[in-house]
Amino acid sequence: MKGMSLKTKTIYKLVIVFGLVLSLGACSLEKPESPTWDTNLVVPLISHNYDMLEIVDRMDEDNLGYDSLGNISVSIEQEMDTVAIDAGLTVDGISTNYSEQLGSIQISSPAPVEQQIRLVDYVSLGAGGEIPNTTITANESLPVITEFNSVTIESGSLVITATNNFGLDLDSATVGILDLGSYELVGVVSFPNGIATGESDDGSIDLAGKTLYNTLSYISYLYIAGDTLLTLADKEVSIEAGFSPTVTVSQANARISSQTKSYNQTVSFADDNDIESASVKSGQMEIRVTNATELPASITVNVDEFTNGGSPLSFTVELTGQQNQQITRSLNDYTFTPVEGESDPSINVQLGVDIAGSGTESVDVSSSDSFSVDVVVSDLEFSSVTGVISPTEVEIDPVHKSVDVPTGFDNFNLTSAVMTLEIYSAVDIPTDAQIHLTGDNGQTLDISATLNGGSVQNPGQTVVIVDDLQDFLNPIPTEITLIGTATVGDGVTSGTVTDDAFVCGKVSIVSPLEMSIGETTFDTDINEADLDEDVDEDFVDRLHSGTVYAHLTNHLPLEATVTLYLKGDTLDLYDNPAITIGPVEVGSGITGTTGLVTDTTGADFTTILTHEDLQILDNETIYIGQIITFPGTNGETVKIISSDYIMVQAYMEVSVEMGDF
Repeated sequence: MKGMSLKTKTIYKLVIVFGLVLSLGACSLEKPESPTWDTNLVVPLISHNYDMLEIVDRMDEDNLGYDSLGNISVSIEQEMDTVAIDAGLTVDGISTNYSEQLGSIQISSPAPVEQQIRLVDYVSLGAGGEIPNTTITANESLPVITEFNSVTIESGSLVITATNNFGLDLDSATVGILDLGSYELVGVVSFPNGIATGESDDGSIDLAGKTLYNTLSYISYLYIAGDTLLTLADKEVSIEAGFSPTVTVSQANARISSQTKSYNQTVSFADDNDIESASVKSGQMEIRVTNATELPASITVNVDEFTNGGSPLSFTVELTGQQNQQITRSLNDYTFTPVEGESDPSINVQLGVDIAGSGTESVDVSSSDSFSVDVVVSDLEFSSVTGVISPTEVEIDPVHKSVDVPTGFDNFNLTSAVMTLEIYSAVDIPTDAQIHLTGDNGQTLDISATLNGGSVQNPGQTVVIVDDLQDFLNPIPTEITLIGTATVGDGVTSGTVTDDAFVCGKVSIVSPLEMSIGETTFDTDINEADLDEDVDEDFVDRLHSGTVYAHLTNHLPLEATVTLYLKGDTLDLYDNPAITIGPVEVGSGITGTTGLVTDTTGADFTTILTHEDLQILDNETIYIGQIITFPGTNGETVKIISSDYIMVQAYMEVSVEMGDF
């Protein structure tokens, strides 16, 4: 509060009281003489009651004041800088790539090819239609397979079916398949129990690991026991080579049927926090998809961990063989829900590949052909994150508070001061604050607190009271520095942090005027006593003597000494006064059992003025300065309240010769 200027100007007129005495000689003829006489004149110098509220106002110190009830206190208050809490609100970006081979390729299953072995080409009828025991060896090429030119088979089989229409039972049969492209035997199928006439039988050759060309031949060994036939016409055995319904290859030049592939890759962010969900404020994802096959494909990318309005991040690209495409998607306003069960926050990049068939065209394919994906996720900034946040330290910027020690309080020791630390937290996860205070006289004070959580709309309040401040405030520092940290998260408790979360607060130190005091001095305002401007010019020459009377009334629990300084101007009033009165000592007021003053003490002081001192009355105005000194309390605590005061009264009395000169 601002102190009121209590400088008062009291105008005092010299009051001359005199009696005129006429002495008449009834018959004297001598010339009469002018009468003279001495009289006392009083010049009021000061009469001022300095109560504590006035003293506080006079000091005009920001840190010293009183409330509406008149309770006086020394207070120091400093706001903490608002600290933005961004724990867990960012994760570093990731860059990864993975390639998935085409793997097993399903080709269009070739249509069966067949060839007939005619009996007439191998036997002749004897007399009576007899046919002797006969072994028929037949070697013929099968029709060209049109569905492929060459294949290396991973799974599938060649099914050989023999149908006996000789009209005679086959006692045994063996069929071997030869690859004319490589001149290698593909396999042999045997029918050791023979095949009755009019019947068919089949056997299969496992093709796994075999490479086939599209031109095959067979060699068969058919054994016929002797029998009788009426004719050889239309007598034949049919050899059919067919493929199993599903044939997969690792390499081929073939007609490829349409098929679907699916791949996925888990990618993790390097982050210690266990994120349950987060709202993305800014970030983007770049995905480059490469089709390193000869087949056109429709490729769908899904990242279920990023959703917008409940829909996962998804896009589809159409790629021809040996083509790539890059897709960039903004992640702003997406919700991030990491894969469960991973140690770090992770996403699962899923690829669904629909491969179009090649139709009637044969293309080169290999299981080592691949689809590759390059994934780049930028640094992500979240507007909110929910999860378990690992302990993260956030610095509280240093704050420097200059303390204007009230004039004369340099030697005061505040013995009943209380520090209140108020901290407001808009963070809904465990947060600890560590505050370190230092004073410029080497004092230190450390305060720790576990903060009550809250929201931006309703911050939690934590109040810490510290009442042991004597070491920190002795002496009162002229500058206090506040630094600290806020440790956000405990690595165990789940909660939510938002991008507008903050921690702020203030530190206040309040002390009633209950203190021990060393020697302390106060300067007061300068008072003025105006003299009568109409007095004779030789007035000062007619002064015989003068005395200054001073009286002190003390209602403070402190001994006090008052010194008055008088001069005709204010220049160097305190350093070079015309008259110095005092020091006048007065004992402390009488205190009761509560330590409060219950009655006053007084002191009187008289100073005899010299003729030189009296020259001060040759001025139109006398300026009176006062210095009040408290010698100290020898370490004892005293209580000062608003009703305490010290009154200073002083006047000058002079003897002056009056008359007609």
